[in-house]
Amino acid sequence: MERIMRKSQISIFSFCLFVIFLYPILPQYVYVVGGINVVNTLLAIFCFVYIFMYGKISRIALKDSIIFYWVFMVMMTIRYLVDAGPLKAATYAMSFVLLPLFFISVIDTKAKFIKAVDALIAAGLFLGILGLIESVMKFNFIQPLASDGTEFFHEVRYGLLRIMTTFGQPIAYGLYQVFIIVLINYRKGLKHSRRYLNICYVISTLNIFLSVSRIPILAYIIIQILLLYRKSKKKFLNYIVFACVAALAGLIVGTAFGFKIPLVDDLVQTVNQLLSGSSTSSSTTVGVGNRFDLWTWVYLSMGNNWVWGNGAVTKFAYKVYEWQTKTSIENQYLFILWHNGLVGLVLLILSYVSTLQFSWKRRYYYMDQDKEGLSFNYTVFILMAVYYIVELGVQETDLTRMYSIMIALLIAYNRVASRTEWNKAGNEIKE
Repeated sequence: MERIMRKSQISIFSFCLFVIFLYPILPQYVYVVGGINVVNTLLAIFCFVYIFMYGKISRIALKDSIIFYWVFMVMMTIRYLVDAGPLKAATYAMSFVLLPLFFISVIDTKAKFIKAVDALIAAGLFLGILGLIESVMKFNFIQPLASDGTEFFHEVRYGLLRIMTTFGQPIAYGLYQVFIIVLINYRKGLKHSRRYLNICYVISTLNIFLSVSRIPILAYIIIQILLLYRKSKKKFLNYIVFACVAALAGLIVGTAFGFKIPLVDDLVQTVNQLLSGSSTSSSTTVGVGNRFDLWTWVYLSMGNNWVWGNGAVTKFAYKVYEWQTKTSIENQYLFILWHNGLVGLVLLILSYVSTLQFSWKRRYYYMDQDKEGLSFNYTVFILMAVYYIVELGVQETDLTRMYSIMIALLIAYNRVASRTEWNKAGNEIKE
């Protein structure tokens, strides 16, 4: 009987790795039957198999969890139940409440945690190769599988097709690869094939730039600077000096010959507008201008629905001009505010603050300090700190799946780390 139980646990973990690989990257616009897409199909199968083969959820003490993450997700589930019906609510609950709980329950050892991280990196590599092919061929091979009537955003910027692979938008795909880059940085601190990780790193970096989205590129640069500073202050200073000299030389040459690199010039203008608070738009920075304008548009369209919002599934529509109606909210905070009111916005912010607090307090927590260059807690803290700022200019959409898995891994990591002898020996959580 004990042998059967052991085999069952191995089997469910193998299936768990398969889901961790596929779940964040499956296209939501490909449907199996009726209104059921491939993401929900995989989700339903996994939940059924998990309950049948494993049938338990580990109890998580409040001090070992991020309580406001669960509170926010439960609130969203209730909102969908009220506004969209039981099917939508059940799907949301399985995706962002049950699935993370299942992963936390199964990932209960260091070896399992590392394999889960490796599965995500492998998925990023797989999608990255598809992204390179998409960029070269200037054609997305996944989108023809979409249901009839699905519209996709296509844009050639600086002569490059903005790649998105299985995601709905280039900006979401670029941020997905930023998540993968952070996992690769963490994994480089452990004993592993550095050649393989370096290949993954290069491909993910190329995909971020080939998304030709300013926000993912800036997020990538900032995160790399912060992680490099944490790893080695000496190397960090060397890189900063080199970057400053290269930038100065580029500025001199560019000024002398009137030469500009469009992407670099665009990034500089974007940062300048963000720092100055300017809301003017140009042909290249129109995205920034629109994101500033969104604050006014959302405010004017809230009506008397400030407490509970306009409804979880109500479509946003603001008439900017007689010939133009704005139908999207590229700001996660404003998106939640408009749909779920101040109640939803406050719970979202509390969930974010709780995640940062949870990871920062445990920044000196390790599963194996001798073999980890960086604590997973610290790398996640850097990622989330930047990501939460980035969400001022992007709606989460497809990336919610990857985000929920990262939260599950963060909690699972600390449950495993809390049992290590090094942490028991007196390295308590830092306040």
